[in-house]
Amino acid sequence: MKVRRGFTIIELLIFAAIFSSIMAGLITVLITMTRVQSRQSSATDVETQGQFLLQQFQYYIQTARLVDMVQDAAAGTLKLRELTLAPDPTFVTLATGTVYLQQGLGGALQPLTSNKVTVSNLSFIRHYNLNSSSTAYGVDSASYSFTVSANTSNTTQQYFQKFQSSAAVTAPVPKIALMQQTSTLVYGTSTNMAGTYIGNNATGSLLVAVVVNTNLVSISIGDTAGNAWSNIASTTYAAYNQKITIFAAANARNSSNTVTATLGGSGGYNPSLFLYEYRSASTSSLVDASSTQTQSNATAISSGPATPTSNVELVFGVMYLNTWPATPPVAGSGFTIKSSSSASNTFIEDKNVYVTGPVVADWALSQAASSSATVVTFK
Repeated sequence: MKVRRGFTIIELLIFAAIFSSIMAGLITVLITMTRVQSRQSSATDVETQGQFLLQQFQYYIQTARLVDMVQDAAAGTLKLRELTLAPDPTFVTLATGTVYLQQGLGGALQPLTSNKVTVSNLSFIRHYNLNSSSTAYGVDSASYSFTVSANTSNTTQQYFQKFQSSAAVTAPVPKIALMQQTSTLVYGTSTNMAGTYIGNNATGSLLVAVVVNTNLVSISIGDTAGNAWSNIASTTYAAYNQKITIFAAANARNSSNTVTATLGGSGGYNPSLFLYEYRSASTSSLVDASSTQTQSNATAISSGPATPTSNVELVFGVMYLNTWPATPPVAGSGFTIKSSSSASNTFIEDKNVYVTGPVVADWALSQAASSSATVVTFK
């Protein structure tokens, strides 16, 4: 008769050790797989949200009319101007790790990213791309970059990735942009003034001339290229014997060009002639809207409102002061002062804007003065 014997203590210990090793290995494998799976889930969330943002940015930029931002300067908010009023303007911005879309000034913020991720370092840069094709002078585009991180406090699940791309407006509105300018200033009395553009005028460009003088005389203008000039705005400040006249010639000829202003009667006293050339303006029309206003003893100078009819406008403002200011005036919002003349106490500014209502040319003075200000808009 055989006697069954049990496991010895040594065998049990060996078995327990082997079993424990196997279980430890399985647990390690399970933990590793769980970590890999969790990290993979985080990576999937990051990749999905990042690609979605790239697609959204591309869509909204391509369908806009223009990118309304300072050129070649990084900004945290993308501002787009639209063809229709309801979504105009469209903003894309970042707040507390979430990217939001806002369409229209009163539009609600719409989140573009979920709470599974956090977005940081969002940056947009507007570019204006010149090209050599016959389609004009170029289009707006924007480059953008951002970082997406998995929204977790678990170090094993943390994952982040940087994304970057760019997109261009597909149906752009061309900007009206200054190409060149020059001026002629006379101290004393003169019956004519001539100014020559530094470079040849480009075919189809817009030419603008401002004549300022302190005798109320008739003024005519012509040039050596044979362009057709028109008097588009004029203002007289009789109290100071001052006259400002703005002329323009659309669809300019490709030529070197000298412009001459002829002042009637005994001529003008301390007259000034300012010449400008702009590209991408309408070749079939001159001025879209205008307004003039005189003010006495004021520090906030305004032309009064003009109401353009086009989407994109060149807003061109001229201001005369009864005295030369001790401190240069500050241009209005979005404007850049292009020229000034101490001979005729004149300042000229311009800006390119997307129009949604009336516009004014305005300036701020440190000391009150009497003024006459004119604004004209070109489409």
